[in-house]
Amino acid sequence: MPSIDRNNVDDAKKQIEAFLPEKNIRTILLKFLAESIIFADRLNKANWNLNLDKNGKFLRFNTGQEYCIEISHDKTLILCIREILRKNIKEKLDIEFHGYSGKSKVISRNLDDTPDCLVKVPDSVGCNIRHENIIDCLSFIEEANKIFILELLTTYLSS
Repeated sequence: MPSIDRNNVDDAKKQIEAFLPEKNIRTILLKFLAESIIFADRLNKANWNLNLDKNGKFLRFNTGQEYCIEISHDKTLILCIREILRKNIKEKLDIEFHGYSGKSKVISRNLDDTPDCLVKVPDSVGCNIRHENIIDCLSFIEEANKIFILELLTTYLSS
């Protein structure tokens, strides 16, 4: 894939449309992303960024020094706080949970079997959601993502 000029609005728009070709899904997911950015900005204007990969692999929203939301070609990874997810998810949703055991990635359909995603944020877990399922899942994970952002912007590694 050719290199993307991250300072060019047209390149960014084309890449977002390539990630999210269905307009309804694109609108809902970008609204969720915008609301997350606004929330992080209100907490700390200087501690977030949006990163469009120059090779077209992802669009990543970073808060603090960590990733928070990553949109790619077929799915979106949204980091959340497990306890809040457990409280809010009352039905079976098509989500793969993402964590790490040491340096090994662990993917599971069981929230409780998935290790933490980030050491910096205890009880964190990633939610891998295929784009065709995103509309069904966002309302259940929105609060858990906002609490994750809050934790990440107020938690620091001990020295």
